[in-house]
Order: sequence, then structure tokens, then C-alpha cells
Amino acid sequence: MDTRIIKGIIVAAILAWSIYNFTQGNIGFGIMLLLLAGLAGFLVTRSIRLIIAFISLRRGKMESCLTWINRVNPDKLFPKSRGYFYYLQGLTSVQGGGQGSLTKAEVMFKKSLSNGLRLDLDKATAKLQLAVIAISKRKKREATNLLSEVKKLDKRGMMTAQIKQVKEGLRRI
Repeated sequence: MDTRIIKGIIVAAILAWSIYNFTQGNIGFGIMLLLLAGLAGFLVTRSIRLIIAFISLRRGKMESCLTWINRVNPDKLFPKSRGYFYYLQGLTSVQGGGQGSLTKAEVMFKKSLSNGLRLDLDKATAKLQLAVIAISKRKKREATNLLSEVKKLDKRGMMTAQIKQVKEGLRRI
């Protein structure tokens, strides 16, 4: 039996217990159980290992991030979470360096975009990395198309410095 089903049953049981406590007049305990059910529901839809990998990546601990990513089975993830799994795989492959890891990173970023990333900033980052990979492979047209998509996705202007750096690399081709 899939662990997501077991977790879903546990969440439903906690929710039912919370409703029972509300009907019995135990409002405080019912609210606590409702919050617990919300937390458990969040953990059903998200992979804890992916969350820990994201935290490790933000702290700059690539070795720890790689170990947590390698523990994740992408077949047992929801499609959106699977997109972030491939996104993390691509980011760690880019950090590895070398031509073989660039092709692996390109495949991972394309898979992450096809599986779906929720945030526009994550989509922009993935496309920016794809543009850098295209520049390293001397594909100027593909890189310019990806850069224009990145500009559209970057609504807050958080990636302007990176876009300028990639444009400078694009001029050198």
C-alpha cells in the first residue's frame, strides 16, 4: 500500500476526531487537532525529503542536498512535486560542472518545466539555466528565445543582473 494512502487515512482520522471534539464541547482540543490535521495534510502532499533538500540548498550545503535528493523516489511524488524534484536535480547537476552534467542538467530542467513548477521565479530560473546551457552549446537562437521568456516571467526584476550576465555571454558567441 502506498504511504500517501496511509497518511491520508491518518489525516482523515485526526480530522474526524477534531470534529468529534467540537461536537462534545472541547473547542480548544478540537482546534489543536484541526491544526495537527492541517500539518499532516501538508506533509501528505509534500515530500519531507524534498523540503529538507531545499533547505540544504538554501544553506549552501550541496553534499547534504544531493544525499536527500538521492533518497527521493520520483515515482511516488505528486506531479508538481516531481517537477521540483527534477528542478533540484538540475540545479545540483549544474553545480557539478563538466559537459556530461550540463546535458543531464538540461534534461532535468526540461522535465521540471514539463511537470510544472508553481512559482514564476522557479520557472524563470530553470529557463535561465537552460539559456546558459544553450550558450555553452553555441545555440544562440535558443538562448535568445529562453532569455525573452525569462524576462516575461521575471515580473519583480529580481533576475536582472543574471539576465545581463547571460546577455554578455550571448554577445561573445
